[in-house]
Amino acid sequence: MQSAVRIKGHNDIYPDCVFVAACNAARTVFARCGIEDKITEDTPLQLHEQLGGLVPGEPSTYKGYDPEKFFDWWLSNDICGAKLHSVARIDNTDINEVRRVIVAMGGVFYVFNMSVDQQNQTVWMPTGIPGTWDEHAAWGDQYTGNLNWATTWGEGKPIHKLYVTSPKFTLAAYELLIDVG
Repeated sequence: MQSAVRIKGHNDIYPDCVFVAACNAARTVFARCGIEDKITEDTPLQLHEQLGGLVPGEPSTYKGYDPEKFFDWWLSNDICGAKLHSVARIDNTDINEVRRVIVAMGGVFYVFNMSVDQQNQTVWMPTGIPGTWDEHAAWGDQYTGNLNWATTWGEGKPIHKLYVTSPKFTLAAYELLIDVG
């Protein structure tokens, strides 16, 4: 399965992973429909400033954003023409359900409970103490055998299916119905 061109956003500086994951989800749908999108590297940052109160240069405003609060906003607004019509939590412990959603919708919106062990892992595995590296949202848009792939920090990251299906490491997985037409 081919993924869209990935957005990195400014997640290396700001905690805008929810907005980056949403922009990558929208980009996937635009690509699947053969429509060029207008999402830029700055789109997640602009959303974070608008919705999350982020002020570049003021670290006290560098806070993460609740994905479900963002979904509520996205249900009434669009991201560069991408409209969220519905969102449903799926059972991430069922790898077949996760893969069904990736095929049907182009990906899964994940919320991970990262351990510091993941910082140096080539493939994320369920090791270490969940939450010691904080929560992180990512767009999971591919799978191959035992590996799922998520777009995070602008790159495709291989994630072992045991990590995806672990309720300790994957806090939530969502099916998004996005329309770009």
